[in-house]
Amino acid sequence: MTATNKKLEKGKKLKNKEKKIKAKKVRKVEISGKISKKEKNVVPPTNSNENTSMQISSNIDYNSLQKTFMLATNKKLEKAKKLKKEQKIKGKKIRKVEISGKIPEKGTNVVPSTSSNENTNMQISSGIDYNSLQILRYRISEKFNSERHLFLKKDPTNHCSLIIANIPPYITLVTLGRILAELGSGRPDETIAQRGTAANDKITEGFYTASARLKSEDAVEQALLNCEKIPFLCLSSMDVELTHNGAAKLCDEYRKSFKTVTELQENVDSYMKKHDAKILEEKQKAKKMANVPDEDGWITVTKSHYKPVPRAIVVKNKEDLLKLSKKKKRVEESIAFYSFQLKQSKLKHLEELRRKFAEDKKKLAIAKAARKFRPT
Repeated sequence: MTATNKKLEKGKKLKNKEKKIKAKKVRKVEISGKISKKEKNVVPPTNSNENTSMQISSNIDYNSLQKTFMLATNKKLEKAKKLKKEQKIKGKKIRKVEISGKIPEKGTNVVPSTSSNENTNMQISSGIDYNSLQILRYRISEKFNSERHLFLKKDPTNHCSLIIANIPPYITLVTLGRILAELGSGRPDETIAQRGTAANDKITEGFYTASARLKSEDAVEQALLNCEKIPFLCLSSMDVELTHNGAAKLCDEYRKSFKTVTELQENVDSYMKKHDAKILEEKQKAKKMANVPDEDGWITVTKSHYKPVPRAIVVKNKEDLLKLSKKKKRVEESIAFYSFQLKQSKLKHLEELRRKFAEDKKKLAIAKAARKFRPT
């Protein structure tokens, strides 16, 4: 039984291979339209879902079929070329209308667009929508040639002004005016920065949005139209000065934080002049107030001569001054300078201690005698 099963399986595999080969040959015939001498009697497989199937017999004139097929393809190609030419001609006519503002009598597809704010607003059917967002492509230089975008749109509140978004911090309002002049709209009368993306609302630290007021509505439309015509603008060719940003900006700020030798010397000299002037004023005030009584009769006496603001001792009468001088003398006398003076001072100190000790003993004896109880 195993041998018979193996033979049956081999037969099934061979049949499946033959079916696949026939199907491939039929597909080649359908794609190319040509049949070789060996493949003339090939019949495509019939599907169960289709009612009619394609069968190729040996009686068909294959040369005539090939010619008709080639003619049909050539006609289609010619029609496609004609359509492309017509589209190019229409595009040129529409551009002329947009630039001049005049409508020719024949062969134009101009449609007036009705808006809520304007009664008449000429809009070209195959042109741009002036109320939509337009993209202006630009590059910084040939070295930094990655494509960047500015988004332009007509201001709905004022038809003579443009709203420009996605402005980087290295493009200032002055350079923005030059870019608009390159678009053919002329320099704007006024450019105002509206809002930015920085956390502290600084325009120089993030991307921002600006509003540019042009001379007329035609200038606005001309700028929006040239956004699509111009492939990209190169800022370096326009002689635009770009502000530093990123790592270059941080390096400049770090370098500027250090002062030069001349600047440091000037700062030090100015500070020392002010300091010397203050000290002179304080000394003059102290001299004027020396030995001069106040409203209450108090006299300030200074101790030191080198301090700018000396410590003051308040004295009311001359007797207090004499007491202070006597105290100073006593302190000076108590200080021992020679070795024998030190010995004498120590002996005096011991004698005083002994005398005080004897006096204390007498006082204690008197106190004890007074405490004793003596009954009569």
